[in-house]
Amino acid sequence: MKSITGRVLFFFIVYFSISFLLVCAYVFIKGSPPEILPVFETRYKFNTAFFYYFSIFSALEISGFMVSFSWTFAKEMKDKQATKNNRVKNKHEMLRFLRSVFAMMIFCLVLSVAATEVLRPLMKSNQAAIINASKDFKDFSERAKKHLALGENFEAEVYARQALRIDPSSKEVNDIFLKAEFDRSHAEAFSLRSGSLPPPLKDNEIETNIPVAELIERARKAYNSASFFDAHYYAMLAQNAYNENDIYLDEAKNIAAKAWEKLQVADSSLGGTSEAIYALKRSGYAAIISQDYLQAYYIFRELLAASDSTIDPDINRYLSIAEYNLRKQCFFLDEIYDLQPFESVRNVHFSITRQDGTLLIVGIKGITVIEDSGKYIQYLRGLHIISYDKEKNVEENFYVPYAKLIPENAEKIGPVYERVVKDQKQKTVPYLITNCVHRDDRDVKINPEFYAGKTQERENRNAYALPMPFKDFLQITDAAQGTETMSLISLAGFCSKAKKYGFSFEAYFHALATRLAQPFMFIFMALAAAIVAWQFKISKNQFVHFWWLFSVPFFAVIAYFLLDFCRYVVDLLLMALIGSFGFVAVILCLAIYILLFIVLSLGFVSMKDF
Repeated sequence: MKSITGRVLFFFIVYFSISFLLVCAYVFIKGSPPEILPVFETRYKFNTAFFYYFSIFSALEISGFMVSFSWTFAKEMKDKQATKNNRVKNKHEMLRFLRSVFAMMIFCLVLSVAATEVLRPLMKSNQAAIINASKDFKDFSERAKKHLALGENFEAEVYARQALRIDPSSKEVNDIFLKAEFDRSHAEAFSLRSGSLPPPLKDNEIETNIPVAELIERARKAYNSASFFDAHYYAMLAQNAYNENDIYLDEAKNIAAKAWEKLQVADSSLGGTSEAIYALKRSGYAAIISQDYLQAYYIFRELLAASDSTIDPDINRYLSIAEYNLRKQCFFLDEIYDLQPFESVRNVHFSITRQDGTLLIVGIKGITVIEDSGKYIQYLRGLHIISYDKEKNVEENFYVPYAKLIPENAEKIGPVYERVVKDQKQKTVPYLITNCVHRDDRDVKINPEFYAGKTQERENRNAYALPMPFKDFLQITDAAQGTETMSLISLAGFCSKAKKYGFSFEAYFHALATRLAQPFMFIFMALAAAIVAWQFKISKNQFVHFWWLFSVPFFAVIAYFLLDFCRYVVDLLLMALIGSFGFVAVILCLAIYILLFIVLSLGFVSMKDF
């Protein structure tokens, strides 16, 4: 004799398969939006089909639950009549049926939660990614054409390359890319237009965390080979890395002093360049030593552009060093060129109450995430920060059109930020770089615009660290898009922090409670469906009710709207309970859920065969 769960499972497999095929047929007949690229059409249709399917999956389960158990109960009764010639009336048999109902209900519940909380959002994000990729491809293609027509081959090549990352098979874009690349290869090696910085040489990659002993060894070798710039540079690094037990300090000071003396008296023959070029190179290096990296960067850029100095390895090397350190203080104007169309999040607003009672309010108009060398960098458009002291007086108030955000280790910033992340696994905070400069033009820069406030450090301000864990910032940007798009885990994690960052705890707690109520609603609907299935089970002498089979699609529609109605009622109930009792509302709701579960279970067990 086949088990009850086996019969129900067989029906579910057939029912779900047919339903999915019907959904696929509808989606493929409907077609895809015109903006979708041909290369993405099939993928988009399947993602859409899965999205629709997972949207109605719970309703399909409820309707399938009712029909399959109606058929299964009748088969079980028929088997009992054949073996014992006895009607299934006693509580023992009903409890056996209830156990089967519970087993299938838990199985269906797991599938329902997976479909609602994991698979459906995944398909939705895939749909959005395909639509955005198609729009980006068309936008990149148009921009590549425009720049190529204007003779701006570098920009045309950049946009064409971005488009080819999306659709490498596009013949039109490949032609644009090849033409732009060919034309650019015949242009001047280093033009002074924006964004034309030559690619960094592998020989000039910046090394960090070099042991002191190795720094001293490099300084010795450089001095002995008359490379006095390198000798002084490595000796200074060794001095900066000095600790009390360091035995190399005196030697580092000695090499640095001798190398610096040589740099002051050396003539132009040392560098193989003209005396003016050598003097300029020395001033650029001096700017690096004094940590004026912006000045050093522009000096070495000028030297690099000079045709008779491009063979000097010192220029490439110290330009790379200057740029490496400069990127910690500011970013380049071409990095934010036309980022607004590609923003992933907009209108982010939050507040931070510091431990000393001061208040920080942050507003961001839009955020664009860019991948750079395997790391994700965020560019914030329209950043506005207002800081209040304990008496609620404006302490600082500034606005910047664009800021660059990176995660920075809290211990590098200060003890205040270390305390903020002391309970976090990742000890990083959001670090905002607020100054923007042109790659070649010293006069073109974007700095924060300061309004009323008491801060006296405006001229020196080029960065700003937010006193919050970087993980919390990511959660805030997620929450800014609405509770509907947040995952259940993200929503649960953010609820306890909502009030801390100026969000309504009640709103996010209500959204969380509503989402958590979905499984309970499914259980109640499944038990109700089992009761209906018993009441309207197929006759012992009839293989199937044809009106049941004919009505199966309508049962799915009815179940869909019933679930929607139950969600609406529960939503209102939770809103009233949370507004009246706060967190205690969870306990009240749990008590109501348990009571309903007991009532429905007893209702099923007490059913009679008639």
